[in-house]
Amino acid sequence: MAERAFSDVKDFSHLQTKLEQSFSINGKAKSTLNNYLRCLAHLALHYNRSPEKLSVEHVQNYLYHCQNFTKHLPRVSLNTPFSDSEQPTK
Repeated sequence: MAERAFSDVKDFSHLQTKLEQSFSINGKAKSTLNNYLRCLAHLALHYNRSPEKLSVEHVQNYLYHCQNFTKHLPRVSLNTPFSDSEQPTK
């Protein structure tokens, strides 16, 4: 899924670079990074935009969509809050 987002969504690879740096600094596992990228890829492909370019409302609408109309995301990912540095732009 992430591979498709890299090729289809402008600036998604830039997001990956930023996340890799942040995860490295904070000592998070590569598997955690891969899980984040997979979930963000779903979001990016849904809107055909980098998640950095989405509003909070876009993210909330997407999570509502996932919760009510699809089974692609595990329930835990719907409850994962953004840290202050990960808040989508408004």
